[in-house]
Amino acid sequence: MLDAVRYVADNGVKWATLPADFPPYRRVHAVARRRQATGLLAELHDRLRDRVRTPPC
Repeated sequence: MLDAVRYVADNGVKWATLPADFPPYRRVHAVARRRQATGLLAELHDRLRDRVRTPPC
């Protein structure tokens, strides 16, 4: 599920055009909306950003 959400975000595609190797787009979209409502997607984004940023030299 998370890979499908990242695919949509990274490639800028519409939910309905997810490749067939992902779960049905309605299910992925529903999961993403629930995660967004609980703040989980924002927390995940913040944690990933903090891991990839390097301190200035």
